[in-house]
Amino acid sequence: EIFITRQINQDVKVQGWIKTTRSMKELLFCDINDGTTGENLQLVCNKAEKSKLSFGSSIEVNGKLAETPKGQLEVQVRDVKVIGECPAENYPYAARSSYSPEYIRENLHFRSRISAFNSMIRCRHELTNITNNYLHKEGFIQIHTPILSSNDCEGAGEVFAVRPDSDN
Repeated sequence: EIFITRQINQDVKVQGWIKTTRSMKELLFCDINDGTTGENLQLVCNKAEKSKLSFGSSIEVNGKLAETPKGQLEVQVRDVKVIGECPAENYPYAARSSYSPEYIRENLHFRSRISAFNSMIRCRHELTNITNNYLHKEGFIQIHTPILSSNDCEGAGEVFAVRPDSDN
């Protein structure tokens, strides 16, 4: 979506996580995604970059925006900067694999990298914005009230006394 206003052959800088890599002859193809859309962006690199680029790594790429023979956008990579490496032995997911929601919830900090959770997060964001905008236009004010919890942290449990209506 961010490339709709871009012109073919224009210089671009993109950042994202590597979703897949494919080697073909002297070229390396990578799909990256930054979480703002469900669509991946294809990168076309020299095979010399293969040692730097692995599944799950976060990268910054400079290159030229191009169009594939099928009419999709891709970036002809000029240079790559690895922002964060992703050693396979420490990363809980594998390329082209699917996982149960229970397994994904065990690694909450990585769940936005999973397409299904990423889509849900974007839908939730849109619904929240639509609801908030409607209520704002109708004159409502949003108030963030204290959360009542049985967890006592730093003496906060002493602020309110919460008791049942009866002993039963």
